[in-house]
Amino acid sequence: MDDLESLAQQATSLLPADELHGLTCGMACAAANQPENEFPIEAFIDLVGTDALTDGLALRQFINASLTNLFDEDLGFKLLVVADDHAMRDRVESLAAWCGGFLSGFAGGLQGARAELPVDVQEVLKDLAALAAMEVDEEEQDEDAYTEIYEYLRVSTQLSLALMADQE
Repeated sequence: MDDLESLAQQATSLLPADELHGLTCGMACAAANQPENEFPIEAFIDLVGTDALTDGLALRQFINASLTNLFDEDLGFKLLVVADDHAMRDRVESLAAWCGGFLSGFAGGLQGARAELPVDVQEVLKDLAALAAMEVDEEEQDEDAYTEIYEYLRVSTQLSLALMADQE
């Protein structure tokens, strides 16, 4: 994941790696039901903004590495968020940024109306919206709760990808 973070930093200096990874995963999930099943790179660049990009090659490498991670057949998909050795506040903020990025990417890559989405995907999007707004309470820094949320996001992303790919 360090290589992925390095590529993200090379690709853009305006977006944090967690948000950029969320954008990539969200757009990939939304586009999974397209006939070409090809990542919509031009729509992604339009969403991010050309002014935010500093290295197009690094961006393409970041996207390819992110998609390889997302489509891992061994279900080894991981979110690009700050490491467990950071303060809980930083970790929660990173998860929230990832969720916000995912929602933006999903919306940017969606063809059709939200009402046409599978019900389970609609539920995941609602959950991601709530998690994007989450804040950490200094009194309640629960490692187990954080791990549960992380795993939920990981599995929900893979579920959304599969459901969108199956949607015609």
